[in-house]
Amino acid sequence: EGISRYLDRFSELTGKICSWFVAIMVLITCLVVIMRYGMDMGSVFLQDVVLYLHGSLFLLGAAFALKRGAHVRVDIFYRNFNKSKKALVDLLGNVIFLQPVCWTIILYSWGYVEFSWRIMEVSPEPDGLPFVYIQKSLLIAVAVLLSLQSLSEILKSYLVIKHMVEFIPLLMFGVICLVLLAGFPVAFSLAGTALIFAGLGVISGTFESA
Repeated sequence: EGISRYLDRFSELTGKICSWFVAIMVLITCLVVIMRYGMDMGSVFLQDVVLYLHGSLFLLGAAFALKRGAHVRVDIFYRNFNKSKKALVDLLGNVIFLQPVCWTIILYSWGYVEFSWRIMEVSPEPDGLPFVYIQKSLLIAVAVLLSLQSLSEILKSYLVIKHMVEFIPLLMFGVICLVLLAGFPVAFSLAGTALIFAGLGVISGTFESA
């Protein structure tokens, strides 16, 4: 519970910082409009600043939205579920879908971002911001932030359903089946699933040391 609380605080802090990007974007956009239509002047630099802030707002704020439950759901059955069933859906979704997505993004974007940093990539526009490598780094940042908040959601969901002991073997069986059907080696699938649930049990206090 303590780990989840710290992760939630971090996502809250990130989200509150990103919220200021909206006000800054509005002010800069107003300035660009005034310059363009009132003074017949353009500024690629200011337009780039707006683009950078816009991307940062959505990517760095994604974990904050996850923590607040603000991401869009196809809410046909979920809204009628009780707290335990909602926690079970969230647990499965985070373990089976969100965590793999985050690590896949990190894996496949690492070389792309690393190359941009190596050449210190700048904007192709003469007056554009020379920090393209920082902008591309947001791909890794969003994956890391989402994975951390996803871990918090996993822990919180497990704390809700841990009293439903009869459902844990069924949940483990479902996870194992999905991983096996995906083609992962049997030995690693069994060992990994056991380790994940054992770790959740230790963290949540379900399993106590002798």
